[in-house]
Amino acid sequence: MPLPKLLPDLQQELRDQLIDDLAGALKALQQLLPPGSEKHRTATTLLGKLNDTNKARLRGTISNEDLQLAYNQLRSDLLDLIDGLVAGDFEAATAIPEAKKAKQGEILYRIPDTMPLGRETRCLVRIALNADAIVENITLDEYVTLKPLSRVSDLMQVELLDPGKDPAFEIRSINSPEQFVEDEGYTEWLFQVMPLRAGTFPLLIKVSVIELILGKERKKEIVLEEEVQVRANLQTAPESPLKSAGETFLFEGPAGKLPEGEGVQYADVEYDLTEKSMPAPAAPAASAPPKTGVGGSIPMPSTIYTPPSVNKQDWGEPQAKKRSGCLPLIFLLIAVALMGVSIYVFLN
Repeated sequence: MPLPKLLPDLQQELRDQLIDDLAGALKALQQLLPPGSEKHRTATTLLGKLNDTNKARLRGTISNEDLQLAYNQLRSDLLDLIDGLVAGDFEAATAIPEAKKAKQGEILYRIPDTMPLGRETRCLVRIALNADAIVENITLDEYVTLKPLSRVSDLMQVELLDPGKDPAFEIRSINSPEQFVEDEGYTEWLFQVMPLRAGTFPLLIKVSVIELILGKERKKEIVLEEEVQVRANLQTAPESPLKSAGETFLFEGPAGKLPEGEGVQYADVEYDLTEKSMPAPAAPAASAPPKTGVGGSIPMPSTIYTPPSVNKQDWGEPQAKKRSGCLPLIFLLIAVALMGVSIYVFLN
C-alpha cells in the first residue's frame, strides 16, 4: 500500500510513539505492512509477546520489575524493525501468501484406571482448539489426562473401543461419534463403560480427523491406549461359628422342677478342691423309692465329663487356686455338683 508520508518521517513518528505507547506503535506498523509479508509477521509476533506479558502481570506470575524488563526488550526489537524498513516493504507485490496450516488443539479425556465389575462408569473425551476452553465446567481429578493434538479439523470423530478378542467391556456411546469442533469452546463425547470380567484390560480412544481432500472425504486416525484394572465387588465375610467350651454334661431320666418357694442361693464361697473335702453322697435305700417334690423328681447327674485337656492330678492339690482361662468353668461345674448332691440328700 502507498505510504501516507515519506519513509524517514514515518520511521521517526513510530520511534516517538513507541516510547509512550508501545502497543499503539506496533498496531500502527502492522496496519501499514502488507498482510503475509515477512515484516508484517514480525510485527504480529511482537504484538503477541506484548499481550502475553500483560496477561502474565495480571495473573501475578511476574513482578513489576520483570514487566518493565520485558517492555524494554520489546521496544528494542521494535526499534530494530523500524530502522530496517525500506520502501519495498510496504508494496503489496512483496507480500508472500501464507500456506494453509493445519489447526492444532488439545484433547482431554477421563478414563478411570480402576473400575468396579458389573457397574457402569462414565468416561468422557473433549477436543478444543483453545487450552483454556477445554477445562471449562469440569472437576479435575487424578484420572483426567490432557494431551496436545497436532491436527484438528472442523469435523472430528471419537470412538471408545475394546480391542480384546473376548469382550471385557460393554460400551455405550451417549452422543454422536462425529461432531463439529468450533474455534471457541469445546466439543465433548460421553461413554458409559461396564466391565464384564475382572482383571486388567486395555481401552482404546480412536480419534479421527475428517477432511475433504481432492473432492473426497479422508480420515487421519490417532489411537490412544489406557489400561483399566477391573475389580470385583468385595463380599462380606461370614460370621465365625460358635466354638465348644470343652465341657459335656450327661443326665439320665427326665428333668424335674424344684418345689415352689425353694431355690438355690449363691454366695461368695471359696471351695476346697481336694478329693477329701468332697462329701460322699448317701446311698439310697434299696426298697425305698425316691421322693418327689411338688414339681417332680430331680435326677442326679450320672456322669460329669472332664475333657482330656484337664490334668486330674491338679484336683488333689490342697487348696488349689489355679488362675487359668478355664478356672471359672471348673468352679461352675463344682457348684452344680454340690447343688445336685445337696438336693438329693434333702429329698431322701
